[in-house]
Amino acid sequence: MDFVMNQFVGVRRALFWVVCGFLLLGSNASYVAEESTVEEDGEFEFQNNCDITSGSSEELIVLGKLVLRTDYVDHGVLHISKGRIVGMGLDDFAKQIRETAPDATVIDCEDAFVSPGLVNPHEHLRHSGGIPDPKTEPIYDHRDEWRGVFGEKYALEFEPVEGIARDIWVELRHLLSGTTTLGASGGVTGLVKNATTQETSDGYLIDFEIFPYGWVSKFHDMDCPQELEDVNPRFSEAEELIGQPYLAHVAEGTNCAAALEGQAFLDFVAANPGRRYSLLHGVGLSPESIARLDDLDVTLVWSPRSNVALYDTTAKVIEVMATGARVALGSDWSYSGSYNMLEEIQCADRVDNLQWEDQLSGTDYWVMSTSAGAYSLGLENEIGRLNFGMAGDIVIFQNLSGDFFQDLLDYEVSNVIATIIDGSIRSGNRLFFDTDQLPAQCQNYIDNHFVCVDWSSYEGDELTTEGIVEENRQYEKAVPLFEPKFQAPCLDD
Repeated sequence: MDFVMNQFVGVRRALFWVVCGFLLLGSNASYVAEESTVEEDGEFEFQNNCDITSGSSEELIVLGKLVLRTDYVDHGVLHISKGRIVGMGLDDFAKQIRETAPDATVIDCEDAFVSPGLVNPHEHLRHSGGIPDPKTEPIYDHRDEWRGVFGEKYALEFEPVEGIARDIWVELRHLLSGTTTLGASGGVTGLVKNATTQETSDGYLIDFEIFPYGWVSKFHDMDCPQELEDVNPRFSEAEELIGQPYLAHVAEGTNCAAALEGQAFLDFVAANPGRRYSLLHGVGLSPESIARLDDLDVTLVWSPRSNVALYDTTAKVIEVMATGARVALGSDWSYSGSYNMLEEIQCADRVDNLQWEDQLSGTDYWVMSTSAGAYSLGLENEIGRLNFGMAGDIVIFQNLSGDFFQDLLDYEVSNVIATIIDGSIRSGNRLFFDTDQLPAQCQNYIDNHFVCVDWSSYEGDELTTEGIVEENRQYEKAVPLFEPKFQAPCLDD
């Protein structure tokens, strides 16, 4: 079987890209024309319901409109085996792929969009379970001020997440909205994948440093400009984390201390090559620091909602992108950031429209939320794209208009049809399925949504879906799963 599959993959790969290349010569024009027809008559309804045919093997076949690149979306088929994409092609190849895997489960979603799962490289799972302090205002010049460790401005209230039921609730919020990998401190096995400092059975290792230049930034008493002698940030010296991708909170603010953090971090990167580096926030990066990002291969992880909610401004993303440097999106945490990546995309687009004259598009946000996010975690060959050998991490979105990248700007949790991780369906919206076709482990319902999980596999108290929902909904500050109620604002009108 392996020989047949390898032979099939090689042949189909070649045929697939030859066909894609040929079709792309005229695909953009025909695709736009199709969209225009839909918009003008207003009567065309895309078929978004998904039909599941259960199989006896652990292989999975998914059919829908594959989002392969920013310039190519078309009906196609994916074959996932042992958690990896082993076959893919246009609709014409569906029969051949099914013949190679007759025992696979098949999910046929007609016109729905099949995208790589969203990658969120910036969360704080242990501190992301509550709604923002109602006194939150964009009055701060540095994060140490709202943390209450420097200066005399109002210190915001926040608290850690306590208990397995609330840990699960935080991850469900991201899973149900299409995120397949979270870069964060902490994590729960069996829901989203976690890129974290702790090794898990279904995640990845990174070095994630929240206070790289001290619990209180050591640059507060310095003036700008300044030549820096000690540029070393804090980082883990644990053997398993040495050499792993390093993500650090840097230049989180607008004052001189924030600018010096950016300068110091990039000096450190220049002196210590050979490791993947990403810079979280970067609001206070100077023009000189921005100019260095691309040459040093440092990804900026942008969190616009958290930035504007606290500092009344955000990172200079247009200038960063103009240098050729990568930009990824990350939600930060619930106390000042977005509740999920879909909300973060909408905030990013609002910032762009109000402050940058609409220079960014849905294609930019898709890249930021998939392949760029994967790159920031050092996982570009693992997740973030639909390609041979990549993890079978997929989100299936409702087709609203025929234009995926336009729809992306409007998506809410209700538009996420299913989230699939390593070829295994993890969650979805039951309104798009015949629930009798769903696997047994997916019969865990929360409103119109389902979660595919065996709660008995979790240590501690006996867990049930009903119990998890009840515990979290009794907590008055719990973040809702399906709506942005009490979420921090993204620029006032």
